[in-house]
This record gives sequence, C-alpha cells and structure tokens, in this order.
Amino acid sequence: MVTLNQLTADKERKLYAALLNHPDKKRKPVDIVESNILRTVLWRQPWDLFLTTFRILRQAWTLHYEKKLLVYPRPELHTSTQKSKTIGSAEEGAGHGLKLPWNPVQIDVGGIGRSIGHRAVDAAERKAEGLLLPDLNRRAQEESIHVEIQFSDPSRLPLRIGPDHKGSTRLEIHTRHPSLFIQLLMARTPEQFWMTACQEGHTYLSSRNAFERLMTSPEDAKAPSNWPVEILRRWTATVRANHLFFLLSFCELPVPPSIVAGATSHIARPTGIRRNVSILFILSSVLFADKVEEKIFRLVKAKFFPGQEPWTIWQRTVETYWQDDKLDLPDQADPLRESDRTFGSVLLAI
Repeated sequence: MVTLNQLTADKERKLYAALLNHPDKKRKPVDIVESNILRTVLWRQPWDLFLTTFRILRQAWTLHYEKKLLVYPRPELHTSTQKSKTIGSAEEGAGHGLKLPWNPVQIDVGGIGRSIGHRAVDAAERKAEGLLLPDLNRRAQEESIHVEIQFSDPSRLPLRIGPDHKGSTRLEIHTRHPSLFIQLLMARTPEQFWMTACQEGHTYLSSRNAFERLMTSPEDAKAPSNWPVEILRRWTATVRANHLFFLLSFCELPVPPSIVAGATSHIARPTGIRRNVSILFILSSVLFADKVEEKIFRLVKAKFFPGQEPWTIWQRTVETYWQDDKLDLPDQADPLRESDRTFGSVLLAI
C-alpha cells in the first residue's frame, strides 16, 4: 500500500490518499516459472500499457461527473530565487539563509532530466522570445533602460538587455509565467499587461513607468512604406483586439474605458514579411486555442473552481479594478502578490 499526504502551509493534513488493491480483486502469488513469466510478459503487460490512458480518463470522468470534483488550473510553483514574499510558512535551507517555501521545487539531483514543477517552454514561446528580443534591445538602447528578466524556472537563464551604466534606468522583471513573451506580444498596451500581471501575480515589475517607456514604440514617420508589412501589422492588431474583446466578454462589471481605448504603437514592429507572418501566426494560434478551450469545456460541461477559469482573467482584473480604487498603484508594492490564483497556490474549497 502507498499513502500520500498533502499538507497546508501550516503543515496540517488537507488530503490523504491510499493506493492499494481493490478488495474484490485480491492478487495471488505467482510462481516464478517460465510459463508464468511468458504469460505475464506477452499477455498482461502489453495490455496494461495500452489501457493506462483509458483508465486515467475513466477515473477523471468518475471524479468530475459522478463525484463533482471541480477542475483547478495548474499552478506555477513559488521558488526561493523568485523576488516574492514567502507563501505560507518557510524554513531555512541547510547551508544558506534563504527562506524556502514549504513545498519547494523538486531538484533533479541526479541530472537525469529537468526539474519537476515547471511547465516546459514550448516552441511558440521560444519563437516569440526570438521575435521580441531585437525590439526590446532596440527600445532599451533608445530609452537608456537596463532590463533584467529573471525566470522562476531554473531551466531559463536570466536575460540582460540594454546599456548598463550610471545614468541608465534599471528595470527588473521577475516572472513565473511560462509564456511571458507570448503575453507581451499579445498585450495591446503595456497597461493591459501590467494590470493582468498585478491581478494574477505572475510577473513583478520594478518600475511601471520604465516598463511603459520600454514597451511603447513611437511612430516613425520616415519609415519606408511597405504595403504587405502594413497589411500584416493591421491583421496582427485585429487579432490582439479580438483576443482582448473575447476575454472581456466574460466580464460582469462595466469595463473601464482605459482598457478598450485605442492601442499604442506596439514595440514589436519588424519590417520583414517573414517576422510579421510569424507574429501573426503565433497570436492567431493563441486566440484560436483559447476559444476552442472555452468551447470544449462548455461542451463537455466541465466546471472549474469558481473564479479560476483561464478565460475569466479580465473578469477578475475588472473586479479588482473597481474594488481596489482602480488599481491606483505607482508600482507593484508587494512583488508577486500572495493572493494570486493561476500561478500561485491553488485555492481549495473545503
């Protein structure tokens, strides 16, 4: 029998599970003889392998539709390298004075794989990073901003962009969002990204003003006119607007005018057709995937934990906007707020 104990931040048991054989299916000892080994290897084991996915889906169906267990978004773990307050109780790690969360990321001591606990960075995020970094570097040079991006995922190395001298402005970005660059590409304005980051607590910005200067690209009237590029940019802007309005359609409170106001000139303004096509393809794929995800969950009548649906991110943001005096914060006072939902500790209803 295998037992599993899940503890709260106060080290109190909140979940206990035991894995054992079904009482009606008692296993009898098998003699280790050639005939039994061949029967097990050639008959039972292959079917057990192919039936694994089916058994998982059957148990998921039982838990969700029969026992009414709600779906919880997958959280990103808090790590000691992240610039944030410790969630729950903490203990000092051996050999150093860093405060570690009670449930730290599992470390791959043997070096046989990647650390467990963080979502793998997919090809779309890698592509978005490659598309956005040249424009980030250009704007950092123009505005004399030194940008340092720290990822909570240890597999992603820190990024340092822009001039690093005495007169430059410093901007620190600490994130545990697995798709940071896709989110930056999708946001119509820097304010929209900042509002959702402040609400969900997935990204900390040391200076909101420096971030807005960095992410806003001034219109260049002397830039040569290229009609294929201009068409692609218009299509990309339309995709950004459609994605925003799709998420805003789930809001129950009035949407502040500043959110739906005309978008500023986006930092991602490549001149080449290939790069514009790549940006358009990535953002269109995100829009399509988000819409399909919402439709599928409604079709199968699956229910998330109330308020944690991925497509209600702007509903939560708008509610916070009106409750917290319009999010009138000069900067994020508490880096990576403790009340984050999707990217922090999962909220459980007991």
